[in-house]
Amino acid sequence: MREILTDIKEKLQHGDYQNEEHVRLSLVCRLLFKLGWNIWNTREVNTEFPVIPLEDKTKVDIALFAKESSPSVFVEVKAVGKIAASLAEIERQVRDYNRNNTALFSVITDGRSWRFYYSQTGGEFHQKCFKECDLLDDALEDFEQTFSLFFGKENIVSGRAEDQAGKYLQLTNKQKAVQDSLSQARRLVQAPPFPSLPQAILGLVKQKGFVLSEDEAAELLRRMPEAPAPVLQQAAAFSTGLATLSSHKSQVSKKGIPLLDPENPGDLHHTKVKGTIGKEYGRKWKDLVHIGIRLALQSGHDVRILNSLLPANIKEGVCTGEGYTPVYDLNVSVQGMDANNAAKTLLLLAKKLNCGLELVVSWYGKSPRAGKQGVIQWPY
Repeated sequence: MREILTDIKEKLQHGDYQNEEHVRLSLVCRLLFKLGWNIWNTREVNTEFPVIPLEDKTKVDIALFAKESSPSVFVEVKAVGKIAASLAEIERQVRDYNRNNTALFSVITDGRSWRFYYSQTGGEFHQKCFKECDLLDDALEDFEQTFSLFFGKENIVSGRAEDQAGKYLQLTNKQKAVQDSLSQARRLVQAPPFPSLPQAILGLVKQKGFVLSEDEAAELLRRMPEAPAPVLQQAAAFSTGLATLSSHKSQVSKKGIPLLDPENPGDLHHTKVKGTIGKEYGRKWKDLVHIGIRLALQSGHDVRILNSLLPANIKEGVCTGEGYTPVYDLNVSVQGMDANNAAKTLLLLAKKLNCGLELVVSWYGKSPRAGKQGVIQWPY
């Protein structure tokens, strides 16, 4: 899914989608296919669907049927950039689609901007919008999770999508302000002065007219339904102080997890990891390596120098072949590596950046240490 979203984002930036039909066929249907919808079956993905055939000739661009008896999703498609100026009119149009033949969800999109409506709840139609996304501005991981949850066929069939949509609509105005600010806040924590996630949230929601404490911001982040796991972990880490070396040491001593020699932690095959480099949290070896490399590049270190110092292989540009994956928000890609080399890379990056490193490692599967944990920490 991430590769498709990256490709679509590039095409949007290049202006490749020049009309409404380009958006419907080459963008929306492409995503629907990836999300489990059989776009070749007109009983499941019905384009130009007549919503009230006996009364008028009104047709919705795309109607999705998880069950043949009733529509699950109505999708109204516009050309790129054609939503903002006439949103109220488009919302009235989609409201009328649901007059006698109500779908579970309604979606308005121009390919870049996406608005999700929980059609079967009460209130004015514009009040039923529970989620807004922007493919160019939002983090792709957030966009991917939103689509999988609310547009994925499996989640619609199981009822999980409806359950979560209801929870989104029940958010308080403060929670909505926090949620709307999340993508921008996540970008702010990656740049000087490197605020915590709750700190970044505070300034953004203040611009929307809400005053929060840092603890309240962290609590609202944790309470968000289906928030991306890294967001929840960061909120918990910053609000309890786990992102600092001193507090992490106390956590280790309380739990009795042994400290490992960072220079020689032992065989790390068959391990899972979670932890921080600097103040950035990650839950996978690859994610942590990407975070460390991003911090190094943002600190002014050159790709060529990093390649000479690290076990990691780094290329300039967006590369997806030969095991490379792009580093989020940077024009570089990193080749995949095993856990042992990832740990070495992270230790060298922490030393180079003179920042803290704390990794909680858990062995599993075929490892002789399966079920055990250890902490790699620098300074040791």
